[in-house]
Amino acid sequence: MKNKLYNNFIIISLLILSSYLASCDKIEEPYKYPDFGYDSTGVETGKTITDTIGGKVILLEDYTGHTCVNCPKAHVKAHELLQTYGNKLIVMAVHQGTFAKPENSGDFTYDFRVLPSVDDWALTFGIKSYPAGMINRIKFNNGYSVGYTSWNSSITDIINEPPQVSIKITNIFNSTHNRYSSKIVTDFKNDLSGNYKLLVCILEDGIVKPQKNNDATIGGSVILDYVHNHVLRGVNSTWGIPIGTDNISAGTKIIKWVGLRTKADWIIKNLSVVALVYDAGDYHILQAAMAPLDIR
Repeated sequence: MKNKLYNNFIIISLLILSSYLASCDKIEEPYKYPDFGYDSTGVETGKTITDTIGGKVILLEDYTGHTCVNCPKAHVKAHELLQTYGNKLIVMAVHQGTFAKPENSGDFTYDFRVLPSVDDWALTFGIKSYPAGMINRIKFNNGYSVGYTSWNSSITDIINEPPQVSIKITNIFNSTHNRYSSKIVTDFKNDLSGNYKLLVCILEDGIVKPQKNNDATIGGSVILDYVHNHVLRGVNSTWGIPIGTDNISAGTKIIKWVGLRTKADWIIKNLSVVALVYDAGDYHILQAAMAPLDIR
């Protein structure tokens, strides 16, 4: 009798444990810590480098892949645009789709993707061919996707618009918890009506991994020591967090703390934090900002 009761107890306990584990949410990188529980003490490591221009900052999302032979041409174009626009432009290389899928063996086994976020974005924005780009997630000619030869003209169309929001990022390292965090201050410049969200991304430069190519001016058909820059490494969540709903008055400031956990193969000095404020109604980005994670 005692054995039977004990066995029943074990079975019930396992069922309860299984139910609890099944109910746990999957948290995406970089993890967001609750605002109410955050310890803001630590060493300041990096401040916003895009708020000194006093104007609009544009995000160029470059959808790419390491087996996409045409993608290096787009990478070159993105680099040229950065030389032209400086801190007015942020480039984010989004590795997604068939050309970004790692192979089982050979030179292209590395996985650059941030799943499932990048797949959700591509589906929502209709990204189907590569290379492709988006400029502030705005529709041009009834579509979000913009070919790399038209990136400059699309940027020119909107870059002189006055910013409706300013964003300041301060990155901090907390040695007690051994983690980085970002303090993000959003300052609304105008009265606005709508639902607005904050999306936070981590980018990494200088990742040396193979890349396929078909432009002889760039290199051979397979460039083994190709340097991948502006690579998306993580997001606080696919669609960010709410920061304002309905009517927002000019002068409203919203402060959010976002906790970041880096991965072992990321090089800290090559990482940057990018913050985006966008309208959840049509996805268009009001303002972008970037800060190096660690400049110590």
